[in-house]
Amino acid sequence: MIEYPVGKGTAIWWASSTPLENGSIERGHNMELLLASIGPVQGTRVYWDESLHSPPPTQWKFVSGPVWPLLFWGSIGLGILVVLSFSRRSGPIRALPQGPRTTPIEFLDALGGLYRATGAAATVTQIAWERFRAQAVHFAGLGGRGGSSSKNVSKTISQLDARDITDALERRFGSVGKDMGADLIAAEEACVDEKLKPRRALHLVQALRRHEETLRAISSHTASAQRSASPAGVSGTTVQ
Repeated sequence: MIEYPVGKGTAIWWASSTPLENGSIERGHNMELLLASIGPVQGTRVYWDESLHSPPPTQWKFVSGPVWPLLFWGSIGLGILVVLSFSRRSGPIRALPQGPRTTPIEFLDALGGLYRATGAAATVTQIAWERFRAQAVHFAGLGGRGGSSSKNVSKTISQLDARDITDALERRFGSVGKDMGADLIAAEEACVDEKLKPRRALHLVQALRRHEETLRAISSHTASAQRSASPAGVSGTTVQ
């Protein structure tokens, strides 16, 4: 420490601030040294100069850090939300889009997986056979035979087997119906085959579908030919 007079006062220069630190002020007589350096309490004013340690803080220093960026970007985000919400409310009113009425492919996959897991190849073949039998009865003209009621007609149709349908199609369409006989008999027999292989079931279902399309095309062609051959005066009469 160095003590020397300065003007009307006395300057005391400390070579180190160690005696003033928290860990050293209670050691030895450091507290008494500090009080003796300050002087008597009466008429003494103490000033602490911290400018040597760091630049003096400004008013903006207390609001520095993440406060301003959060406030800035938060205000921008809030403005965007206000604009979007206003434009959405003020936009034109449109009806909700209607989903397609067709069967989703996910449902078909789930149904196919169910049939595959249960080994229901015969069930699938039976469904295809029942559909073909109903269509074939219509194409062969057996739906209204005998003038029977719808209940008796339905009972008669359900009792028709593959050979009956083959004979009816052969009488109506000639050799085209005869060529279908083997596939129709095989499909009818597969409906009760619990050990039916999926590949065989697929082949029979495809065959029934192909025969149904053939009968539909022949029936449409025959109906068109009959309409063309009918006289002009009876064009509105239905040909039985």
